[in-house]
This record gives sequence, C-alpha cells and structure tokens, in this order.
Amino acid sequence: MGYIKLPGTMGHSGGKLIYSNNPEAINKYHIGYPLRNAGKYTIGTTVSKGEVVNFEYYHANYTGGPLQIAVAVINNTGKPVAFKVSREGKATGNVTTTSTINIAAKCNAAFYNSSARWDTINNQQTFLLASSGPLNDKEMANGKVEISPIDGSLSVRIIFMIRTKLHKPRLLRLIALLMMGNYELQLCLNTTIALSP
Repeated sequence: MGYIKLPGTMGHSGGKLIYSNNPEAINKYHIGYPLRNAGKYTIGTTVSKGEVVNFEYYHANYTGGPLQIAVAVINNTGKPVAFKVSREGKATGNVTTTSTINIAAKCNAAFYNSSARWDTINNQQTFLLASSGPLNDKEMANGKVEISPIDGSLSVRIIFMIRTKLHKPRLLRLIALLMMGNYELQLCLNTTIALSP
C-alpha cells in the first residue's frame, strides 16, 4: 500500500502539553523508601509570560498507603505573578474496580466543563492545582490543568507525596524544597504510614 504526501507542512501552534505517566504505578520505592517521608516530582518546567501550557498526570498508587498527586505552581521570581487557569479537571478511581477509560473520561469532562479563573501567586509561594487529594492504595488519578502566566514566569512541577498529619513547619519546608528544585526532594512530612521493605 502506498501513501500520498499531502500538500503543505506541519508545524507547532498553540500551547504545549507536559504529560506525566512514567512511572504510571508509583510504589514505595518511588516515594523514597527507606526514608518513608519523601516526596518527589516526575517532571518540571518554567512557564513564561503569555505561554499556554497544559499539564496532565496519570498515576496509580501502589505505595501501600495514602498518596497525593498534584500540579505544583511555584513562584520564586521575587515578585507576585498573576496567572490564568483556563481549565482544570481531575478524577480518581480504584484500579481493580474502575476502568482506566472511565477515569480519563471523567477527568476530561471535568476539564472541559470547568471555568477559567485568574489568581496571583506571591513570591516564595506554591499552589497545588488539579490535586488528586488523598489516594488510597490501588487508587488511580488523572488530573490536568491549563496554565498561562500573565505578568511573569512560574515554575511548575507534577509532584507526588505522602500527606498525612502535615504540620505547618513541615509544609513550609516542603515549599522551600520545591522552590530549590531538589530532584531528590526530601519532604519532612510526619506520616503514620508503615511501608515494609
């Protein structure tokens, strides 16, 4: 069978997509075992003024305990940055009783039915968007958000962390570590999760 080349050229237009799905199944080793108090991110980038970027994650929790996944928007520019969230959606489900297509369809429906909103993030502040909330073991989450800074640039990362009994000093430490871009982000989270080797 032959193929005929269509006239014209292909090129990039519109926004970018940052997709996190590797590893799809997050296990106890990914969250920093044996430290048990670790959080990490799978991918991160800087989004510049006027740029439109879609962030999407699709991960399953196989850590043996609760896990949270989110898109972290971080301002370390030295000044407040206004930004627009054009759309945002998330969906979760148990991997053994819910089809992955159903989870993705619910996330897409929430994303395309959401309304745009504008916000300002102060310097040294982190916002969590499209947050899965606490996922139990063997639950999956699909989240997506479209972000566009209006008057500055923002660091954005897709993060996963254990989040139980989170205390304010430890939350501040989490934010500081996220802003430093530590690839082996060690969160000082107080957790009651017992992860066996």
